[in-house]
Amino acid sequence: MMKNNKIIVLLFLLLALVGCESSTNYSKQLEDEKKQIETYLSKNGFTVVEEFPEDSVFADNIFYYSESEDIYFRLDVKGTGDTIKSGDKLQVRYIESTLEDYPVVESYWTTMDLEYPIEVTYGGYDNTNTCTGWNSAFAMMQRSGAVAQVIVPSYKGFSWATTTTSLIPYLYKLTFQVLPK
Repeated sequence: MMKNNKIIVLLFLLLALVGCESSTNYSKQLEDEKKQIETYLSKNGFTVVEEFPEDSVFADNIFYYSESEDIYFRLDVKGTGDTIKSGDKLQVRYIESTLEDYPVVESYWTTMDLEYPIEVTYGGYDNTNTCTGWNSAFAMMQRSGAVAQVIVPSYKGFSWATTTTSLIPYLYKLTFQVLPK
C-alpha cells in the first residue's frame, strides 16, 4: 500500500511539473506575440493611443489599443446608416495578413476573391465564420460600409491562429454591410 502511495505522489509531482512548464511556455508565447505586434506597429510608423478618437477620425499613423478588448484598431472609413445591434446579420469582406514581410494570407475583399461575402451574426461566436476580435472591431466600426484595420491576437482570433508550436496574431482589413431583416 505504501509503495502505491509513493507512485501516486511521484506521478502527481511529474504532472504538476509538466503542467507548470506548459503554462510557462504559453505565457512566454503570449509575451512574444505582444512583442511581435508592437514591433510591427513601430516598424511601420504607427503610434498607439489608448483613447478612441472622439470624432472617430484616425490620423494616418494611429492605431487605438483597446485594453478591455485586447485588440489594436484603426478606422479608415466611417460607415453609414444605423448603428449595428446584437443579432444583426452582416456580410463581411476582409483581407487577412500576418505581421511578417510577405503578409497576405487570404483575401476575400472582392467578388473575384469570393463570389459571396461571408455572413456572420454580430455578437455571435460560432467559431467557424467569426472571431471575438472581429466582433469587437464591428462594435467600433458601428455602421455598414465602415472600413477598418484590426490586429487580433491569436486567442481572440480564429481557431487556426493558434498552433501547437506558436501563436500567430493577424491583421485584418474589414468591411461589412448589414443585411435587411
